[in-house]
Amino acid sequence: FDEPPSFKGGDEALIAHIDEQLDYPESAADTCLIGVIDVQLLIQPDGVVRILDMTDYSNLGFDFWYEATEAATSTIGKWNVGTYEGRRVPASYEISMYFEPDNPACQTTIDNYQKATELANEGAALFNEGEQEQGIEKMSQAVELFPNNATFLYMRGQAYLDMNRLNEACSDLTRARDIALTDWFKDVLPLICR
Repeated sequence: FDEPPSFKGGDEALIAHIDEQLDYPESAADTCLIGVIDVQLLIQPDGVVRILDMTDYSNLGFDFWYEATEAATSTIGKWNVGTYEGRRVPASYEISMYFEPDNPACQTTIDNYQKATELANEGAALFNEGEQEQGIEKMSQAVELFPNNATFLYMRGQAYLDMNRLNEACSDLTRARDIALTDWFKDVLPLICR
């Protein structure tokens, strides 16, 4: 790109816009479901926004997908489109949308999710610094708190794969694929899962 696509007003304006537009589904108000959905947008040369892909890392479900779609499409007309060789061109842009319940009864779940995220990030940092077993332990604590979170499973599965612990990698990456409904690993899983 000469200029990649950007939200008018910058990243902070995009975050503020999504925060304002993104609603926690009423149908899930008593569930304490929490997690992230990534939405990959296609910003067309005329400013129209289309959804290319959506990844639900916590298996939040249809009502959350609907809200993510609504928030994403509310950005139509609010983009500086990408340019290449002086022409306006279609370009993709990814947005992460965090769903957190506002029900006071869900505070323990919210606290545990924040703790799990910190543990997973600490684990990844330790792993990357060569402290592999300690890193795996931290990631495992995150998975114990949220066993159906594809992000935590993917992180640990990738670490297992890097350590050539194929059975554990197979288990985590297969579960992550099934939860997030992705085909990221379809070519590599048959090699890992023997």
